[in-house]
Amino acid sequence: MQGEIRPRIPGGVIALRGPRDIAGRVPKRVRIGANSRINLRLSRRDAERLSARLLDPGPRPPSGLRPPR
Repeated sequence: MQGEIRPRIPGGVIALRGPRDIAGRVPKRVRIGANSRINLRLSRRDAERLSARLLDPGPRPPSGLRPPR
């Protein structure tokens, strides 16, 4: 399963959590690729049951977000 991260956060790191039945097949942390995509070896149904939390925004701020004024 390939997923796209929105907003685009190239180089960022996310933490993934899910139900116990799929937790063993999911990495705890994933680095987001330069194209803002990640690859997981899960079915679409299982991937939809995951939650993600941004741990590190990476070297550049997320595209599409405005800096605070």
